[in-house]
Amino acid sequence: HQEKTKSIRAVVQDEEIALGNIKIKTTLPEHTCPTIGFIIEGSRKIGYTSDTVFYDGIEKYFDGVDVLIANVLVPHGKKPFLLKHLSVDDVVKMVNRMTIKPELIIITHLSMWMLKNSPYEQARFIQKNTGVKTIAAKDNMEINLDTLNEKNEKLKKFL
Repeated sequence: HQEKTKSIRAVVQDEEIALGNIKIKTTLPEHTCPTIGFIIEGSRKIGYTSDTVFYDGIEKYFDGVDVLIANVLVPHGKKPFLLKHLSVDDVVKMVNRMTIKPELIIITHLSMWMLKNSPYEQARFIQKNTGVKTIAAKDNMEINLDTLNEKNEKLKKFL
């Protein structure tokens, strides 16, 4: 997809980038290969964890975001085989450490392990234990940033 862009630029942790009315701030993920999380701020503030493990202070990057998109590969009550991904329990801990919690959490980048343990049940666990509306991402899912609800325009023709 790189040939479809006007420019490509590498970024580093804690970098701030302005693109018109949108600000992007990069975060620090801890992973076994190079990766970067970010917060996009426009009409809403959206945080994306990228692949990372939980570490003390990760919540400070995402404190105050309206929407938190978290890569979650490990179901509730399970431990990762390798320390490189967030678990459902890590997301609960991270959100509960925030001063200002998000209005919506979306769990994504779901592993086969998560799929076998029902992403919807995992999302409900996060919601119950954080008090924050939580949903599991679906293919082609769109979120209305005004209401923070799923857009179902594509599904209406089948209903």
